[in-house]
Parts: sequence; structure tokens; C-alpha cells
Amino acid sequence: MPVREAWLSWIEPGGLVVEHIDAGPHFERWQVQLSDCGALIQRGERCRPGVGEAFRVQHDDWHAVENNDPGPRVVLVVDRDVLVSATKSPFVRR
Repeated sequence: MPVREAWLSWIEPGGLVVEHIDAGPHFERWQVQLSDCGALIQRGERCRPGVGEAFRVQHDDWHAVENNDPGPRVVLVVDRDVLVSATKSPFVRR
């Protein structure tokens, strides 16, 4: 499927994105790790792939990001033009 959107996400050392669910509608989201720092937490599980590895992000479910490493966490975020949920839910955090 074509790419709907793509952007770089950069989180400095010590940075944190609190646990939340993104506002909908939700499209299939992938990330490609560009640095060896930080971690995504999905449903309580730490996801820390290797540099250059693509992985699916469940942004329509609870997730957070932390970077306790000495360098920035840099990932390429890609939303494919594949609808996961049409629910136009608001951004929610715990």
C-alpha cells in the first residue's frame, strides 16, 4: 500500500512520552530504528529493535516511549494508507 505520511521522531536523552493512545482514525504505523537508543513500550512490553529494523506500532492501543540512553532516540515513522480503525477517538493518557 502507498505511504500516507512519514516523519522523523527524535527524543533526547532522558526524554519520555507518557503512556497514551493516539487520536484516531488510525492507520497502519511502522517505525524504523535509526539510532540504538531508547525504547517503545507497547502493552507493557519494551520494544527495542536493532538499527535499521522495521517494526509495527500499535498506536491505537496503550504505548509510551522512553530514552534513558546517552544519545537521542531517532526513528522514521511511516503510516501506510491502510485504515486500522476509523474511530475518531480523542488522544487519551493514563
